[in-house]
Amino acid sequence: MKPFAVAVTILLFAPAVARAGTTIVAHDVPLHGERTPASAATQRFDLVGLHWQGSGSVEFRTRSVAGAWSSWRPAAPEAEDGPDHPVEPGWRIGNPYWTGASDRIAYRLHGRVTRLRAYFVWSVDDQLPPRRLSIAGSPPIIVRASWGADESIRRAAPRYADAVRLALVHHTAGTNSYTRSQSAAIVRGIEVYHVKGNGWNDIGYNFLVDKYGQVFEGRFGGVDKNVIGAHAEGFNTGSFGVAVLGTYNASAPPAAAQTALENLLAWRLDVAHARDIVTRASPTVRGTRSTLGSERLPRRRRSSGCQSCTRRRSRASPAGRSSSRHSSPPSCRGRSRSRIRWA
Repeated sequence: MKPFAVAVTILLFAPAVARAGTTIVAHDVPLHGERTPASAATQRFDLVGLHWQGSGSVEFRTRSVAGAWSSWRPAAPEAEDGPDHPVEPGWRIGNPYWTGASDRIAYRLHGRVTRLRAYFVWSVDDQLPPRRLSIAGSPPIIVRASWGADESIRRAAPRYADAVRLALVHHTAGTNSYTRSQSAAIVRGIEVYHVKGNGWNDIGYNFLVDKYGQVFEGRFGGVDKNVIGAHAEGFNTGSFGVAVLGTYNASAPPAAAQTALENLLAWRLDVAHARDIVTRASPTVRGTRSTLGSERLPRRRRSSGCQSCTRRRSRASPAGRSSSRHSSPPSCRGRSRSRIRWA
């Protein structure tokens, strides 16, 4: 077995400081047969996630504290994004959507929706400088203590896989107009929603990357350990999941984010002695699917970036089936000519 260097360098940019609390409030929306329930005023929030029962779908829009209403957005269910065993069978779980500071929400229902519950998260941007961790050639990683993870809400100890064989790249939901210092607040909001809203053990992703290229430690258990996340139902064991903060259904992430993602994937797969990157992508707006590409990585510096994705016929994953619900997964044109493999 290839020896792994254990040298650890911690770059301290500021002493540890207590973070402002992140709050979450659940609200059951009264449904009386209307397709568009009356808009509701709430306490201030900057992230919202919707859960509902029924075969229909839900859209929502939010009003900023400045008084401007957003466009209608789909409360896209997190489909296969989650633990291997659903925590709340019968409920459809929407993405945590970063709205920025808001104080009102409106809903629009399509099809059969029998119950609707909204989770409102307020995650303060405290603008504290981050502490970063670097392990044996890894990119700088903002550790959980630095971004303000609430360790008291974790529901269980981490579980570990025997090996990591692939990486799954996602993107989150919400506006891309966030500041560099707000990124930690977004990560805290996702953590609280995943744990207190969805009932998961911890934040679902193993890592998160913002548009500025900052890399955040995700699920507790060790950045170089084979921690089983909750980001790809049926594929959590033996993979690690990375989420790019923002919505990138129609455009690629900024260059800084792509570079950070490439470096993170190359390092983590090198630690795992793995060769494949696998992404789950969709040509339409569906949950947190990323439009980033996946390629074989025979060497650490091989790029994993992708510029465009189109649909084509493809064989099932190496596991023998496709994890995508599309009969024809997207193909991807990346920076290397290596064979592309999809899960």
